[in-house]
Amino acid sequence: MWLPPESLYGTRNIHYQIDSSDVVVESDEGNNWGSSTVNVFLRPDLEVIDLEVDPAVQQPGGSVTLRYTVTSHYSRTTSPVVLRFFESADSAISSGDTNLLQDVTLDSMLAGVTVVDSVVVTLPPGNPLGSRYLGAIIDADDAVTEQYETNNSRAVGYDASAVVATEPLTPTSFVFRPAFPNPFTSSTPRRVREPTVHHGRASTSTAAESPPEFTSQSWTRSPTHPLDACCS
Repeated sequence: MWLPPESLYGTRNIHYQIDSSDVVVESDEGNNWGSSTVNVFLRPDLEVIDLEVDPAVQQPGGSVTLRYTVTSHYSRTTSPVVLRFFESADSAISSGDTNLLQDVTLDSMLAGVTVVDSVVVTLPPGNPLGSRYLGAIIDADDAVTEQYETNNSRAVGYDASAVVATEPLTPTSFVFRPAFPNPFTSSTPRRVREPTVHHGRASTSTAAESPPEFTSQSWTRSPTHPLDACCS
């Protein structure tokens, strides 16, 4: 038999009844009840089992979201429980660290119940840069007498940075600019080799060729010109 999760620490009574639906007609219906005593010997045990920070890089004075997971072992707590958050230079979180003033109050917790939630906290503005820690302490006011008192805190590291990384810029439009001059619009003459004749022998010489628009000769672009592939 399992004890219900709302069971309290200490001495408890378990009651039982036979023929609870009165199926049997008995000569004495008053002796169908009984009880037994059981000792719930384990006190509640509160624990922060996980803590995450987002973003993990933030500048002093900025805000981050802490996602926490807490639970209660063994037996139910009888009073509300305070979850308190701190900022620290090391992972050993204690009440002597910087209180982030964002307490969360949890109602009486049943045994075996896990609470997952998040809270937004503001980092101290005067913190030095570098590796820092954020932490959470359950039952920060010591309101609950626990079976174990050494597992009430948890820390998570973050980077205090003067520059916070942002999402990369995404281009929304493109402008195509050719990597080489357009021969149909350039006003700079090109140098070409022209044949000449000296004493009956053919040779070549260098002469300036004007762009097609400045000559009287007709000029037709080849359909396989490389500009057709990129500029048409």
